[in-house]
Amino acid sequence: MLNRDIYAVVDLETTRTTSELGRIIQIAVAFVQNKKVINQFSTLVNPGEQIPRNITQLTGITQSMVKGAPFFEDVAMTLHAMLQGTIFVAHNVNFDLPFLNAEFERVGLTGLKSTALDTVPLSQILWPTAPGYRLVDMTNYLALEHSHPHQADSDALATADLLIAILNGLKGCQC
Repeated sequence: MLNRDIYAVVDLETTRTTSELGRIIQIAVAFVQNKKVINQFSTLVNPGEQIPRNITQLTGITQSMVKGAPFFEDVAMTLHAMLQGTIFVAHNVNFDLPFLNAEFERVGLTGLKSTALDTVPLSQILWPTAPGYRLVDMTNYLALEHSHPHQADSDALATADLLIAILNGLKGCQC
């Protein structure tokens, strides 16, 4: 089944910035349809390795928080099935999609072949005078809720709200 009109807004928190060295410690998805968040999925993930101190400082995610969490292979099939046929959205999709695909492939699943949208360049087109294009910059600029930056559940929901603002902005766009 294709969910072409469903956007899967994904955010990952990871132990490192490359999939060769890092592992996912939190993943969240906010599903958007008809310009509304219709469902959410979020889980901490046990990376099977120590979380670097700088990552804990950035995300607030500690070793004890992930100790009892599922490993990626425990949630991979469910996550893979949820994302099938959706439009994959992220704020910097060139990080989240390749990282997630590398993790899917590591556990024996195929990478997603989804249509992908990146809210960064779309924001740059629609709001060329914004003071910055990090997610926190855009949520402040557009007065969107973003309670816990650098936590995947908050970031996915904030990016979903940003996507909805983009979709509303594109309606009248002459771009």
